[in-house]
Amino acid sequence: MINIGGLPPVEAFMNRRWAASRWIDGITSSISIGMLLNAAGSTTADLTDDVSNWAQMRAANTIISRGYVRDHTKIQVRRTHEFDFRMRIKTVSITGMRLWIGLVDADMTADTSDPASRHLAMFRFADDISPNWFACTKDGTTLNAVDTGTPFLANTIYEPRIWASPGGGKINFQLYPQTMQDAWVTKELVDNLPGPTTLIGFEAVIFSHVTAVHDVGIGSMAIEWNG
Repeated sequence: MINIGGLPPVEAFMNRRWAASRWIDGITSSISIGMLLNAAGSTTADLTDDVSNWAQMRAANTIISRGYVRDHTKIQVRRTHEFDFRMRIKTVSITGMRLWIGLVDADMTADTSDPASRHLAMFRFADDISPNWFACTKDGTTLNAVDTGTPFLANTIYEPRIWASPGGGKINFQLYPQTMQDAWVTKELVDNLPGPTTLIGFEAVIFSHVTAVHDVGIGSMAIEWNG
């Protein structure tokens, strides 16, 4: 379906709740993609609570298992496109888990806090490093990881947002822990940004580095760009 005029304001996006559909949006088009795909071996059932249904991302009950949702081939942006990526997630168990959410140039296949040779703008949580969310950029060589100061908690709804400033010279990270009723936390990164002509696409991935099942619920996702 065509949506001339672009996305609604961020506040409107954050107040929308979807039961059966998930979407990817651009300024001049809106594409419904249905239920987000799960990793091989994951279940397709939703996580549910009193306000939403959640597409489920699951890492199985084995060490270094992976669960993900991603789409690197359908929609890709450069930071010079002044992209705006937004998502809504719900955590469950977090002990022994690593999570990446955001935009990256290739699939995240290894359980690592510093993926080799990647260009990325992503949020990271790794319980073996810190109890907090980190805002991360990488230029293919050097990772810039900045502590947001916001704890990553179990059974909590978060609304992460990543956007590039005009010209793509800065990438901004914004985080709202909804169930904590806290204010937006914002970090602005200017170092080790993805290459200006490098195409990056959406990925959310979790790894288990203990023998335990890990689930993350995906409630909604949108990406806007100035094409």
